[in-house]
Amino acid sequence: MALLNNTTYNPKYFFKNKHFNTAYRTFFHDFNIDYHRKRIETKDGDFLDLDFSTKDSPNITIIIHGLEGSSNSSYVKSLTKVLNEQLIDVVAINLKGCSGEPNRLLSSYHSGKTDDLEEIIDYIKSNYNYKNIHVVGFSLGGNITLKYLGENGLSLISKVQSAVTVSVPCDLKGSSESLTKFSNKIYMQRFLISLKKKTLDKLNKFPNSFLTKEKIENAKSFF
Repeated sequence: MALLNNTTYNPKYFFKNKHFNTAYRTFFHDFNIDYHRKRIETKDGDFLDLDFSTKDSPNITIIIHGLEGSSNSSYVKSLTKVLNEQLIDVVAINLKGCSGEPNRLLSSYHSGKTDDLEEIIDYIKSNYNYKNIHVVGFSLGGNITLKYLGENGLSLISKVQSAVTVSVPCDLKGSSESLTKFSNKIYMQRFLISLKKKTLDKLNKFPNSFLTKEKIENAKSFF
């Protein structure tokens, strides 16, 4: 992957620290977005909750959150606010199991699950009259976005006009290993708290699955 060595980007002092840069928005900013929710049924018998924030625009941006995020993640609400100020409609996706209500199936979402994004785009195309559809994916949502673009290629011309991805862990194995390092363990633990709770809920709902309580509770990393 190409690296930009010569750049004019010059962050203020505290933002030169990667951890401060990562945590700042979460701890110091919050925006009250007036979402209205639409639940759509998916082909696999599950559902997706879509949160719209609209300005009667001919353009809409689909925002996909990262691992264990949601439409209420600070970075999603921040971008929604900026786009709404530019009179652009937004639909913030809640990936399966991330809307505050467990999804119906044993499986939920992952970095390569692009069929849900495809169903959302087709739903918007079929039920709304937007001239342009754009996609922004953060982290895991960026993986989904890029994989979807690669799978569909030129056939997307009639569906999606642009896409942007932010902080994408393209090398999933390397990114997972990086989160096990001492300086990054706080991020790993934050993910695991949420993931373990959801997985234990799955175990209660699907007691005959491959999941075991002991393995879930003893997990120390994504592996």
